[in-house]
Parts: sequence; C-alpha cells; structure tokens
Amino acid sequence: MFSNVHTRVIAAPRPELGKLLERITEPDSPSWPSRHWPPMVLDNGLEVGSAGGHGPIRYYVTDHQPGSRIEFTFDDVDLPGTHALELHDGPTPGTTLVRHILIGYDCGLRNRLTWEVGLRWLHDALIEQLFDRLATVAGKPPARPLRWSPWVKALRLLYARNLVPQPA
Repeated sequence: MFSNVHTRVIAAPRPELGKLLERITEPDSPSWPSRHWPPMVLDNGLEVGSAGGHGPIRYYVTDHQPGSRIEFTFDDVDLPGTHALELHDGPTPGTTLVRHILIGYDCGLRNRLTWEVGLRWLHDALIEQLFDRLATVAGKPPARPLRWSPWVKALRLLYARNLVPQPA
C-alpha cells in the first residue's frame, strides 16, 4: 500500500471553496487546471456511481458530500485504490484546509514502479495546480505558483498524447 497526500490552507471560507469544488467537472470549470491537463469528465456529474476520469485515468465516484468531499475509486484492476478531495475548516477564521489523499493498494511491482517513476510526479503537479486554481479563483492567488520541474516537463513530453487537453 502507498499513499500520497497534498494539503494547503487557502485564505477563503470553506463554503466559497465548496461551491468551486462542486464545479470541478464542468466543461469550463474555473477550478480545474484544464489549460494544462485533460478535463475531469463524469457521465453523471458528482453523483455516487458516476463514471469517468481525466485523460487515461479512469475512476468512479464512491462518495460525495456536497461542498466538502468527493471520493473516487479507480476502476483499473491493475491500479486498485482511491483518491479524495476534501475541504476542512482552516486554522484561522475565513481559511480552508484543502486536502487530496490518494491511496494505492497492492498493485504489483510494474505498476508500483510506473507510479514512483512517472505518474506520481504528474499527479503531484496536477494537484498543486488544482490548489493554485482554487486559490486564484477565490481571489487569493498563490505567492509562488507551481513551476514544473524538469522531470515533469520531460514526462509531459513522453505522455503528451494523454496529457494534452482535447477539444470538447
């Protein structure tokens, strides 16, 4: 088993970020970093059981608490696991703690290496850009927006066909 956790405190109230979270699958979502990543598309929106994903990553919604939590389960038997996006009250009034948790289960050596060498770095970049978008749309852009590492740039070239946002 492995896990990957991202957290950030954003200077915006949780209800405001909750409204943005609910729009994450919209074609012109203000919060999804669709300029650089394939859009998140779900066949029935943020309903439990709704299937879809982003790019080649496929999953379905297994939990949805409007405005505060969305959990997805990967539907690839070679990559068993879940990932969730959560909003919690922040450490000070008017702030929100945003958390993304990915948990992978026993997926074999090949898939574990694929995760460690490539997918993890792309995943980390996408999640940090998602957090940057949430903060920016909430009117509090990050002082230091994510800059891709040379490794992420190289991986994006390698996986370009799967990572280039496709026109609707």
